[in-house]
Amino acid sequence: MATREKRSEVWKHFTTSQEDDSKAICLYCGAVISRGGSCRSSYTTTNMLHHVKTRHPQQFAFAESTSQACSTEREHSVAGPSQKKVKVSLLQPTLQDVVEKKLLYNSNDPRAQEFTTLIAEMICVDMQPYDIVNNDGFGRLMSKAVPRYNIPSRKHMADTVIPKMYEKVKNKVRERLSNLDNVAVTTDLWTSEASSQMNDFISVTAHGAELSQKVHFCLEVLPFDGDLHTAVNIADNLLHIFEDWEIGYKVCAVVTDNASNMKCAVRDHLKLPNIPCLAHSVQLVLKDGLLNQRPVRELLAAFRSIVGHFSHSTAAKKILVDAQKKVNEPQHVLIQDIATRWDSTLHMLRRLVEQRLSITVALQNCSKFRCQITAENWLLAEQLVDLLTYFEDVTKTVSSEKASVADAIPLVNSLNHMLEMKIMEVKAVKDATKSFATDLKHSLGSRLGEL
Repeated sequence: MATREKRSEVWKHFTTSQEDDSKAICLYCGAVISRGGSCRSSYTTTNMLHHVKTRHPQQFAFAESTSQACSTEREHSVAGPSQKKVKVSLLQPTLQDVVEKKLLYNSNDPRAQEFTTLIAEMICVDMQPYDIVNNDGFGRLMSKAVPRYNIPSRKHMADTVIPKMYEKVKNKVRERLSNLDNVAVTTDLWTSEASSQMNDFISVTAHGAELSQKVHFCLEVLPFDGDLHTAVNIADNLLHIFEDWEIGYKVCAVVTDNASNMKCAVRDHLKLPNIPCLAHSVQLVLKDGLLNQRPVRELLAAFRSIVGHFSHSTAAKKILVDAQKKVNEPQHVLIQDIATRWDSTLHMLRRLVEQRLSITVALQNCSKFRCQITAENWLLAEQLVDLLTYFEDVTKTVSSEKASVADAIPLVNSLNHMLEMKIMEVKAVKDATKSFATDLKHSLGSRLGEL
């Protein structure tokens, strides 16, 4: 009598007992499982399926996913003029298989846990809000991609999944920090006004050399513990973080901004070398120069009023767009600078110089707004853009992931050399630029002269 072909997927996990045809042997643990009947016609796979799902869920999940991705198909030629090929599946799903495909994964199912982990990683890596799991679009995507997966709640992700992931990553980072001989630290302190109540935060990033490669770890971004930003409170916060990450005895230097409380906390209370942030020092140098020169201050004030006019008036916006079309300049919006960000002043000037013709035409059609920008004003703006671009390049260099303290000396000296060259360019139209460059050079020497 011919042996009937075993078409159930469960036989990937079992083999028939040689001694008793009514028994099946598990390929993983050797357990003997009844086939559920006394004769061949009454055999079922229910007992075997239950065993492999409860005792070997990982193997079952892997086998099922593999069979879905790579189902074996057989091609038969059908007689006829066109000789079409028809694909016939070798695997015929059982009624139980069909029913199970409609059921949602249990939360302990390895497949469900894998998707939950991937969602948590997406939230962390892409800085997504926890509430993304409640978004309709995300829900539709997941129901189409994985119909049997039940998306966890926001509370479960925030209270359970991501905290576990954080502890796992933290232990790995702590292990790598333990292999470093020395650790340099960068820290910053700021106040966030994003919510109704202002919140203070402190951040700590660790830097070191691992197998001749530079490594960086963002250790903490924590609410600041203390009502005032005193040197003592700052030192206490940093010391607590150092102890938590077990790096207190390895810290060789701390990079901070130029605030006196930060310097005092590191030098006087922690007794550690303090390195001022080069990007912040460059910011202060430019602030000195922008404030000292009256022609520059007046020019920036006039340009800010122009940007404000074309940004806040709908009618003025339309006039500017029409002017841009008329003179064939890009239809870019004007940029308003921010007092605390010198690079935003550069971006404002650069955009204004780009839109010079459009602004000139638009101002002629704005009867209610009077602001005269002379040819010398535009020339000064161009020269300022040229000068500030060097500082922008330095800021970008020291802000990159590959930046190090070793970059400071060549960058500062290149800036100093550039300013000397600008000062030597003696032309009547460049008097304001020359004075501005002189002030920048003097400030650079006073703040970073030791470099």
